[in-house]
Amino acid sequence: MWMRMWIINTRLSYWHHFLSRRSIKVEYQKLYGRPLEKDLRGDTSGDFCRLMVSMASASRDETGCDPSLAPKLAKSLYAAGAKKMGTDEVEYNRIMSTYSYCLLRQVFQEYVKVSEI
Repeated sequence: MWMRMWIINTRLSYWHHFLSRRSIKVEYQKLYGRPLEKDLRGDTSGDFCRLMVSMASASRDETGCDPSLAPKLAKSLYAAGAKKMGTDEVEYNRIMSTYSYCLLRQVFQEYVKVSEI
């Protein structure tokens, strides 16, 4: 089970093209005879489960990469985590599963700057 989860996590995290995620869902259904989201809900829990299910939904916008959004998103991530006690996992999930890989790379670069303040 853990090896399968590692593979799924790796593919969903690094395969940044919408069609790749959609094809993962289709191939998973063919291979195991059940939806990927159902197994993710059964094999994981909590915030990690919500993040994985969100990523598996293949709803991320991979067409847009507006660099002007990166500073604002980096500040949101910082405010949702390092800046306070506890974390706002909903905000992390929203950002990580909604925005393009191209934009997320820029957000991470901006986050380094924000977190050094």
